[in-house]
Amino acid sequence: MEETNFERTENDYCTKHREKLVDYCFDDHEPLCHVCSHYEDHKKHKVKPLKEIMVEEESTIIDTRKRLTEAIKSIELSFFKMNIEALQAHKELYI
Repeated sequence: MEETNFERTENDYCTKHREKLVDYCFDDHEPLCHVCSHYEDHKKHKVKPLKEIMVEEESTIIDTRKRLTEAIKSIELSFFKMNIEALQAHKELYI
């Protein structure tokens, strides 16, 4: 996966510990620093590394994009075939 360089902001850090947010708590729906996720209130919650979630979501986006591209091609082909049939039917009217 290509690493994207984003500008760091104050929202990238835990307000309680001033540590970088690295995990996500699915129970509380919030990003966590290492201290919060392993040693405090969230240690028994379902927690996952943010990088892992990003990889999974990227994969989902790529798969969805492929399916949409295939669907668009199929629709374009159907539209093209309908136009050919309409032109042939129109041509037969004048022959």
